[in-house]
Amino acid sequence: MPLARVAKEKYRGPLHPDAFALALRESRNPLCYNGDLRTVGEAAAFARHFPAAEAVMIGRGGVADPALFRKLRGGPAASRAELQAFTAELYREYQAFYGQTGPAAQRMREIWFYLIHLFEEDKRLQKQMRRFRGPAEYEAAEAAIFQELPLRPDAAGELI
Repeated sequence: MPLARVAKEKYRGPLHPDAFALALRESRNPLCYNGDLRTVGEAAAFARHFPAAEAVMIGRGGVADPALFRKLRGGPAASRAELQAFTAELYREYQAFYGQTGPAAQRMREIWFYLIHLFEEDKRLQKQMRRFRGPAEYEAAEAAIFQELPLRPDAAGELI
């Protein structure tokens, strides 16, 4: 596969398991797979398909489902209360780090870009979270998401 095609896709194109299989077979170096593994099922399917792979990278999948790493070890999914406590603590820590709520809310917007995939889809609340104009609007959008949207067992949808 030409590198120009991969560069043009910019994380939005399809996965290329054939290219990973070729690299895994031909490389003398250790390889790490990075391809939007979001669920235990996807990670298990990957392990079955590529048993020789020694490592995977889970980035966006771990932000979309903070309990994913625990679930991969056989633990439970995150509860609504656990996710609320997690986002509240993260927001407080961002406020302490930045010394103000504005930048903290902006950082939380980035977290929610992925975390929203753990909730049933609601265009109105997704739009509110993407477009809030200040900490009060962020806090209202987050409260509405936790209050109104059903929690999924796994993150769903494209993480782009």
